[in-house]
Amino acid sequence: MEGVDYLDKDSGDQQTSALEENPVQIEKKKQKWVAELSPCLSKLLSAAQSVVKTLRLVHGVLRLREELPRSATAHALQHRRDVCFSQAVIIFFLSLKQQICA
Repeated sequence: MEGVDYLDKDSGDQQTSALEENPVQIEKKKQKWVAELSPCLSKLLSAAQSVVKTLRLVHGVLRLREELPRSATAHALQHRRDVCFSQAVIIFFLSLKQQICA
């Protein structure tokens, strides 16, 4: 493709001038970046925190609106899983104890 220059001369000059800058100028630019981004990041953090609070509230409301039979069934199932798991853990440790002591 003739006539199309992917690297124009201005951007090339900017790249070489950036390499020629001293560390003090680079540090000043970094500090300027931090100063410009700090308010934006604090706003983003506060917005994320408010979204989390809203989601927790919505989750609580949805749990309260859950139907009682469905909730009772889910609770019974979770209780059964907990009982089975605790029994399995007890059997494991008792067999381990028996093997160690024997």
